Amino acid sequence: MTGLDQTRDKVAGLSAGASDFVTKPFDRAELLARVASALRTKDAVDQLEDVQGVLVALAAAIEAKDPLTKDHCARLAGHALDLARLAGVDAATVPSVGYGAFLHDIGKIGISEAILRKPGPLDDREWAEMRRHPAIGARIVEPLRAGTLIAPIVRGHHERWDGTGYPDGLASETIPIGARIVSIVDAYDAMTHDRPYRAGLAVSVAQAELLRVKGSQFDPHLVDLFLDHLAELADERIAMPMDLARGLRLVG
Repeated sequence: MTGLDQTRDKVAGLSAGASDFVTKPFDRAELLARVASALRTKDAVDQLEDVQGVLVALAAAIEAKDPLTKDHCARLAGHALDLARLAGVDAATVPSVGYGAFLHDIGKIGISEAILRKPGPLDDREWAEMRRHPAIGARIVEPLRAGTLIAPIVRGHHERWDGTGYPDGLASETIPIGARIVSIVDAYDAMTHDRPYRAGLAVSVAQAELLRVKGSQFDPHLVDLFLDHLAELADERIAMPMDLARGLRLVG
């Protein structure tokens, strides 16, 4: 509530974080109507935040169906946040990259479980169905408050640097950077952990594969940043006193 009624004053107030103005002398009915409107807006925001929490829980539930993918989304979110910071992603956008990583496969709720858990290679029909999951996932996360940032990550995490990915055939920097980040950390995590169709690969083998396909499947600059980061983490573990390393394993 203010006695200032000039446009420049209102602009300054909005820039400072005010949501609305009531100019003195105020009208009681107007004041009550504006407060009611503000409360409705807050309720809507709270509901969106609740939806975001429900989707995170849903992603975890989908993951829990397959013991081989346990903690996959959480590991991805951690790697994605690290890589986003290293890549210079705007600080305000970094959390959305983490959410995008956690929710990247939420569209698999629309895919047959028989396909998701098939122990052998998928046939053409099954691959066509599997490739629907990024678009399904993007539609699911669009209602979130940060949906405009998260949905392109979910939709684009199977695009390829050379333009041969899906669902839109985007190439190089037309692929949202969050999607490029998630595609790298997703591939690395998938390679280094067991899957129904094969055992997990050694870290060195997975890293060599990232190097082999950088510039075709993945953004080459982001691959280099990620591999440098993994090397730093490995060096830190080697330098860590043995009793502390053992304690962290027990805690984690």
